[in-house]
Amino acid sequence: MLNRVHLALIAMGGVTTSSCGIFDFEVGYLIPTQTVSGNAVAAAAGQLIPAGSFFPNPFSFTINLEQETSARDTGPASKVWLKSLSLSLDSASIEPNFDWLDELHVYVESTKAGTTLSKQEIALLAPVAKWLRTLQLTMRANVDLLPYINEGNKVTSQATARSPAQDVVFSGAAVFRVEVL
Repeated sequence: MLNRVHLALIAMGGVTTSSCGIFDFEVGYLIPTQTVSGNAVAAAAGQLIPAGSFFPNPFSFTINLEQETSARDTGPASKVWLKSLSLSLDSASIEPNFDWLDELHVYVESTKAGTTLSKQEIALLAPVAKWLRTLQLTMRANVDLLPYINEGNKVTSQATARSPAQDVVFSGAAVFRVEVL
């Protein structure tokens, strides 16, 4: 619902449909804790981790767009973009850094049966620098997440990595930019 200030801005031509509208806002989301099992023998042999092992528990993100837009007194969401994604080692992690990881690709896909939405890469980090305890991924442009939010989604990964010697425990945070009409 638009308030008087918003109506005045519209009347003055202050509202545009650009990707950086004055009604756009950001929503944070905490990525649940993940554990990649360590194996000292496999690490010493340089064995690669199996596909899908980086996010052993694929997760879904939920954004109640109706609640978020209502709380900000804006119109409905028209697009949702991933603005940032970071992963950090937890204090419970025995492995001291992400040195075992060479590159990481993060994908979103629909969980709706019979969907027409294709699996999309939304973030990546390649190559992964050494000695890092926190990873800041690069976002893929032009992946509107709104259809995936509406259908239900699952976030998965594909990594090129060697088996870590010890258990790796990490969690993360994502920031989504919501564009409104």
